[in-house]
Formats: sequence, C-alpha cells, structure tokens
Amino acid sequence: MSGGKGAADCRANLRLKGSELLPAAPARRPYLPAGRMSSAGAGRLLERRKSAPQAVHQRHMPMEPQKFHIPRKTKEKRALFQFVSTESREYDDMKSILTAGYIDTSSTGCFAYSNPRLVHSELLEKEFVEKRREMKADGRTEKELEESHCFLLTTATELPVVCEKGLTVGQSKTTMLGNPSKGVYLSRYSDLLQTGPLTPGATGELIIFKVIKGKVKSIYENMKILQDPTPRFDSHIAKNASKVTSLSCYRAFDLTQQYFYEYLFDELRERPRQVCPYAVVSFHVKGKDAPLSIKPAPPIRSTSQVSERSKESAQFTVWTGDLVKNGRVLFQVVLVKRLTDRGFLFLLSSVQMAAATGKTHADPLRTEPGLSS
Repeated sequence: MSGGKGAADCRANLRLKGSELLPAAPARRPYLPAGRMSSAGAGRLLERRKSAPQAVHQRHMPMEPQKFHIPRKTKEKRALFQFVSTESREYDDMKSILTAGYIDTSSTGCFAYSNPRLVHSELLEKEFVEKRREMKADGRTEKELEESHCFLLTTATELPVVCEKGLTVGQSKTTMLGNPSKGVYLSRYSDLLQTGPLTPGATGELIIFKVIKGKVKSIYENMKILQDPTPRFDSHIAKNASKVTSLSCYRAFDLTQQYFYEYLFDELRERPRQVCPYAVVSFHVKGKDAPLSIKPAPPIRSTSQVSERSKESAQFTVWTGDLVKNGRVLFQVVLVKRLTDRGFLFLLSSVQMAAATGKTHADPLRTEPGLSS
C-alpha cells in the first residue's frame, strides 16, 4: 500500500515539474464506434469529411473541359442597293436579262447601261418566296411557278421607294388590261418602256423585277371599261400581244404590258407579292438622228385597190409609223407609192390598208382629212 502510494506521488511530482517545461497533453476523447456515437456527433463528423479538401483525389482524375460560350454575331442590315462592277458576274446576269428582253433586235446597239445595282429588300424577298409556296399549294403548275422578269421605267426619286416598299397599286396610267387602282402594270420587254418613243439622248432608271406570272388570263383590251382582276388568276395579258413584233407596231407599249394582282379572300392586296425588285440599271439611249421607235420599213411589194374604178396595181411601202398628236398616238399610217405613178405618194391609215387587203381591223380608226387620197 505504501509502495503504491509513493509511486503515485512520484508521478504527480514529475508531472508538475514537467508542466513547467511543457504543457500537459490534453486527455484523449474515448473512441466510440459509429453505432454508439450520438446523432449530433455523427453529423459533425460527416460535415468535416465533406468539407475536407479533395485535392489529393482530384489530382488523379481527368479535368472536365471548360465550357466556352461563343457570342452570337448580330446580323447586320444590308443596304438597299449593292453597287456591282460592270465586270462582275452579277452585271453579266443583268445584261443577259436585258438583252433577252428586247422585242427588237436592233435595240442591242441603242442602249448603254451604267450603275448596276442589286436590290436587297428582306421583306419583299421573304414575301416573294411565301407567295410562290402558296401558289404551289393552290395547285399552280411548274410552268406557272417559273420565275421570269419584267421591267419598269422610273425616276431617281421614285426608285428607292419602289425598291424598298414594293410596287403598289395606283401607280400606272395604263387601263387597257385592268383597273390600275387594283393591280400593277409592268413591261414585258426591256426596250419598250413607255407609250411614246425613246428619243436619242434619253436617260432613266430601269428596274428589273422578278415575277411569277402564275395563272395568266388573256383578255381583249378595253379602253372604255376598267376591268376588275379575275378571281383564281394571277395576271392579265392582251390577246393581241403576239401581233406586236417591233417597236413601231400600233399600240405596242399597251399591248405588251402585263397586269399583276393578288386576291386576299374577297379583297385585293395593295401590293402583289409575286413581283419583287431584283436589280437596277441606269440607261442612256444612243443615236442622234431619229427616235428609237421609228423604223422605215424595207420596200416590199403589195397589191391594193385604192378606189373602186382603179385596177389592181403593184405598190411599194415606203414607210410605216404612228401619227402622234399632243403626245397621243392617233393611228398607224403607211406611206406607199405605186409603180405606175410618177412622183405621187399615198398616205394610208391602217384601216384603209386592211380594207384594201380584205382584212378586218379590230380598232375603228378614223382617217384624218387630207392624209389620204
């Protein structure tokens, strides 16, 4: 007993002395198995394990690729007009369209083109594609859905408006094929752009339109009654359009127009979507001596009866052309000469020529006094 007590006192003294040099080690908490730990203690242990750094384990794991977000490029709005070089492929396409649109082969050397421009109108191009899709769904044939071209002579002031907002109704003075307040008129030929002749030195802006002719109705031209657009059709042309073979033909401009319109249920759209501006060129008419649309006809031999008492005799047609008064074409005249006459020329109207050859004439023209014999 005394020996054990002495040993305990010795250890206590040693610890007291050691405490002066080193602090006494804290008593260790007894280890408790997980089953015996309190819920609060187990939660703290789990939190310490989750919060411990995982650098040692991640060092041996593959790195996850970083996600890099590519910023979306904002679509820049293109300018309305894109000027192209006269040596570019785009201009070659324009020139091909223009020359293919001549009704008179002699027009090839009469026009000089400059300032070629492509037209970029996103709204009109989008609606043009939508209209074609709708026409296909309505049963239009592949031929009716073919894309072709028409032309419009305009001014520098009207040009940007038409190209940006489209061709709207009420812009034409022509009434032969339909009411201009319900549809739009375009020229089918690039050298036949107005009623009067294009004189040498004339300039202007020419718009090339992409068009879908759709279901076309051929009608007889009517100058007295304004015809309404025909339902279930897309455009009108003149029945006598095929008779126009040159610039000097009677009423060539009116007969070669094409009238476009678009129904929206029972109403008509203000702007038909099947016509869309494609390109623009500035043009200049070359030549010095005579208007472009007047061409002397080659001498041909014909037989006609001028009066009831005269016998059939051979004649030469010297010249044909339009008789214009105050900017309005009155009728077409023919200048002829008999082979048997010496120095006498006869100026006949187209009615007289039709009567002499036994052909009927659709237009009741009246001969002006003093112009025929």
